[in-house]
Amino acid sequence: MTTLRESLSHWQDIEDAEYALGYCLGLFGPNDDPNKNLKHVFWCVNSVGDCLADILQKFVGVGILLYRDEIYPQFCWNPEFKGTWE
Repeated sequence: MTTLRESLSHWQDIEDAEYALGYCLGLFGPNDDPNKNLKHVFWCVNSVGDCLADILQKFVGVGILLYRDEIYPQFCWNPEFKGTWE
């Protein structure tokens, strides 16, 4: 299983970051495709997609992830993040 840290080791568009988070949580499987059968989760009003986007923003707020808004909103793991347990 891929960790969120591994999945977001480089900048990812929001739908790919949401997919990575959902995959790590067990919501999506390896055969699900964010650009095909899951597209409605990320591109339409969807409670699961909205929740995943909110979690990503909360991770930005506490310094776990970095955020930039280039052409599309993007997220990546903050290499400077250290948890209080580390």
